[in-house]
Amino acid sequence: MAYDEALADRIRGALVARPDVTEKKMFGGLAFLLNGKMFCGIAKDDLMVRVGPDYHERDKG
Repeated sequence: MAYDEALADRIRGALVARPDVTEKKMFGGLAFLLNGKMFCGIAKDDLMVRVGPDYHERDKG
């Protein structure tokens, strides 16, 4: 298993009401896309999320 399937199922459950979200296997993991752009993904058992620029610098050190 290249990614945590239980985590993928949890994300799918949270997004079930969003028909505009798709998923695609990428980089040996799984990516969730909105309008063709990745907003979160799973690599092994790690969750990756995209944050906007206003929040990117906010919590650094």
